[in-house]
Amino acid sequence: MKAIFALALVSIAFFTIAAADDDAGDVIVLTHDNFKNVTEAGDSFVLFYAPWCGHCKTFKPTWKQFASQAKGKLTVGMVNCDDHSGICKAYGVRGYPTALLQKGDKVYKFRSARTLEQLQKFVDGEYQSAESQEVPTGDFSSMDTMSDQTMMILIIVGIIGTVVVLIIICVVCLDNDEPKAHPGEATGETGKVGGDAQGEEEKPIAEKKLD
Repeated sequence: MKAIFALALVSIAFFTIAAADDDAGDVIVLTHDNFKNVTEAGDSFVLFYAPWCGHCKTFKPTWKQFASQAKGKLTVGMVNCDDHSGICKAYGVRGYPTALLQKGDKVYKFRSARTLEQLQKFVDGEYQSAESQEVPTGDFSSMDTMSDQTMMILIIVGIIGTVVVLIIICVVCLDNDEPKAHPGEATGETGKVGGDAQGEEEKPIAEKKLD
């Protein structure tokens, strides 16, 4: 029962985190399917992140606020580098979070404090003195270390494996809970019988009197 309860808690936590990740607000979630179309349509400010990154989790609320503030003026998006590593590699992302402003054929790297004020200053003109590079070209998906389909298969296999292990643990626990004869009882009976037999053997033999 404890194992089943623990599994339920883990499942709830997993779906809660997934739901929180899906709540992007005014930020456009970028993937292989829409990245080029979105970023080539006009100026865009993109956050490259990883779900397990603590700094990314801290920065995300500010990034969503900035997206709401810049709505209609600038495209603000984000890319999950665990799911779309090809895009992140093409843009030279080596750490998380990384925010890149794409204007025309140039990409400018944001390195200031992660605040609304600094984000706004950067897009208003500070980007001109920032580190820059050419907009990468080519098929980003071919650079992925692992395809989304393969990742999904591995996740499903992992979940099934975990469930099987938990079921086995539950079965073993139930077997251990079944009442069993106490070893002392059998020993006691045996000892008693043995004792009686021994007692009979130890009875002194009466000596016969000579007439």
